[in-house]
Amino acid sequence: MSEVTTIKSGIKSRISSVLGSSYKELAFTLDLEKNSYKGNEKRYGVLAGTIGEQDEGVVGKITVIQGFLIRLTDGYASSQINDEDRIAISDGLMNSALTIYKDLINTQAGTPSLVTQVVNEMVTESVGPLGSKNIVGIDMNISIMYRKLL
Repeated sequence: MSEVTTIKSGIKSRISSVLGSSYKELAFTLDLEKNSYKGNEKRYGVLAGTIGEQDEGVVGKITVIQGFLIRLTDGYASSQINDEDRIAISDGLMNSALTIYKDLINTQAGTPSLVTQVVNEMVTESVGPLGSKNIVGIDMNISIMYRKLL
């Protein structure tokens, strides 16, 4: 299993643990509107993002900084919902994102044998509402540092 796949699995495991059984994994992480939410709008997904290298002078190894995108969604019952209620749902997702971020720092993204640190940056962005699906979502970008043998 590649390092990226291992870290991604660790992140998913930690998200599932932090958010509990009320959240399910997204079937389609890239195109959120393809998902069939059917009564459970609380979903999450993880995608590998940008990759960079940091030279720390460790012989025979490179230090990699890998970006990951975490998507969280939640929904509302009526299309008649007002902005205040949508903002409240978005705020709840932001709080969940912060809880996940703190957990990933404390657990080294669920893969302490591989991850050296979760870099101290977190960027969130709203991605909803999504058309007629009554879904609000946020994207959270994090960076994870790990070492790889040359």
